[in-house]
Amino acid sequence: MSTPLDQLSRREREFYQILCSLGEATALNIQDKLPAGTKNSATRKILTALLKKGVINRRKEGRQYIYLPEATGDDVGKSALHQ
Repeated sequence: MSTPLDQLSRREREFYQILCSLGEATALNIQDKLPAGTKNSATRKILTALLKKGVINRRKEGRQYIYLPEATGDDVGKSALHQ
């Protein structure tokens, strides 16, 4: 049985795992955990893809969005084992 987490690319899974480890975060918080040189536009593009796939959600606080995982980090680990 396929889950949305099974459909994540390696890079999307990396973002998702960072978000799970943080619990919730802004795009900048996530970008700070990525290798140096990761551009803001790339970070937001991956977050948008994860939103469309339904594995993360977001809420607006002031002028920024707070992102949070929809599934648990264990789900990501399990889906990684199947690939």
